[in-house]
Amino acid sequence: MREAPLVFLLTDFGIRDPYVAQMKAVILSHAPKAHIVDYTHHVRPFDIVQAGFFLWSGFAYFPQGSVIVAVVDPGVGTTRRIVLVAYHNRIIIAPDNGLTGLLLPEDGRGVRVFAAHVDQAATSRTFHGRDVFAPLAARVINGERLETLGEEIPPASLERSTWADSGRQGNRIWTHVLHVDGFGNCLLGLCINQWEGVLGKVRVLKGHPWGEGVIPVATYNDLQPGQTGILAGSQGVYELCMCQSSAARALHLKPGNRVELEVIS
Repeated sequence: MREAPLVFLLTDFGIRDPYVAQMKAVILSHAPKAHIVDYTHHVRPFDIVQAGFFLWSGFAYFPQGSVIVAVVDPGVGTTRRIVLVAYHNRIIIAPDNGLTGLLLPEDGRGVRVFAAHVDQAATSRTFHGRDVFAPLAARVINGERLETLGEEIPPASLERSTWADSGRQGNRIWTHVLHVDGFGNCLLGLCINQWEGVLGKVRVLKGHPWGEGVIPVATYNDLQPGQTGILAGSQGVYELCMCQSSAARALHLKPGNRVELEVIS
């Protein structure tokens, strides 16, 4: 018998309530050999931006064959779709609410998507994590083909939020804050492998009360107290930062905010 794949849970449920344990109980009831990993349950409630960033930043570290169950679902119980996404030999089960937008390529290359068959009458309208996502995960773990779990749909039909996009026009770059970590660093939607060599010294045009220059640095300690820097961070994106202080507080930024940068020659 083949070894069961790893199941990574990504939710905004927290751990105080019984919701996570109920999801695990359902998965293990149907797939008792499953290996379940708590990726995080501390996404801010309803925060699709943060959830999408966490999915993107962790995806490369999930072993091939993994099943990722992402339940940050403000539209639970509505007509929004639940999708199974096959991408890079991993399966993502998520609501179709833009959560996968940062991860999946816009052209859909290498992506297959299935809209899950959901019997609304057999589930609660408020806890699809337990009643829909967890059983789907168990069925995937048990080897059921995605074609039997849902109807294949074009990847281009998935919801895609504007926060997943960035761009440049002339010497101006626009992006969004994807995440503010516990140190106050503002992680931007500027992937290092796409923007390396483009970002030199920049000025924050929107989101900064003074419009002052932001210094490109390699480490936080390269900054003097009160200076704002931009660096290539550990999560694969550029971040606005300060040394032992909160850039988010100084710049009045929070996740989802649009940020405009001007490249200074």
